Amino acid sequence: MTNEGTPGTGDSAGTLLESNADPQRSLRRSLLVNGPLALLSLIPLGMSLQSLLVGNMGALLPLSILSVVTGSLAYQVYSAKRDLQATPEETTGSVRRVWSKGAVLWMVRSHYILIGRAIFVIDALSAYDLKEGDVVRVRHLPHTSTVIELRVLHREPTPANTERPGRGFFGRR
Repeated sequence: MTNEGTPGTGDSAGTLLESNADPQRSLRRSLLVNGPLALLSLIPLGMSLQSLLVGNMGALLPLSILSVVTGSLAYQVYSAKRDLQATPEETTGSVRRVWSKGAVLWMVRSHYILIGRAIFVIDALSAYDLKEGDVVRVRHLPHTSTVIELRVLHREPTPANTERPGRGFFGRR
């Protein structure tokens, strides 16, 4: 068997759950959206810093908030730029957790899996099909963990008479 949550190599055996033919597209989109936003957020950040340096202590709150926002945007740009030149990696292991949560003011739902210590964002159908204990192989980019391919290598057998619990309104199993 393979080591839990460690990058490895292997053949293309298993059931294909998810495939992303052009992972570079999402990276370029991230650069095009987050890059200008990071640069634009430097303007109010600089204004807040200048206001704080002249003695206005009220600028400390906006400076703190803008520092977090600008840092987050810059990190997204940095990670996407590194993945544009990176070679894909494979992580094989058993699914430790499957969950979903709301993003962007809870209008968009994101679905996640935890393999070893790595977290991957996956499609809703893949999240519904996977369960804890399934052994999967994820081909992904190393810095943003953008999933290129997700394969199920082994499933834990479930008794035929037990019904799989559905997800509630808030995405809980």
